[in-house]
Amino acid sequence: MKDLIFNIDKLLPSVGHSTDERLVITITDNDHIHRGILYFERVKAGFNRKPISMNSWACVDAKTEGLYEMGGDFSSLDILNKCQELIKLFISSGK
Repeated sequence: MKDLIFNIDKLLPSVGHSTDERLVITITDNDHIHRGILYFERVKAGFNRKPISMNSWACVDAKTEGLYEMGGDFSSLDILNKCQELIKLFISSGK
């Protein structure tokens, strides 16, 4: 996976809880310019489509135009995969 867009030298992703039981990932650049926001919800019971399994988080809304305006060689799947990694770290830290 390409880490170009999420290189810590270029972007600052932040994971937190929103008010409605969602996780929110906000992405800003080094100049504190907002570049994107993604909302994730825990996969509902009974959801059985692969590759998503229980105890996972699914992206339910995203505004990422700012990331694409920056340029770079990445896809929306690259962004989602990196966000999933960040969520795993966030959840494992007990936040």
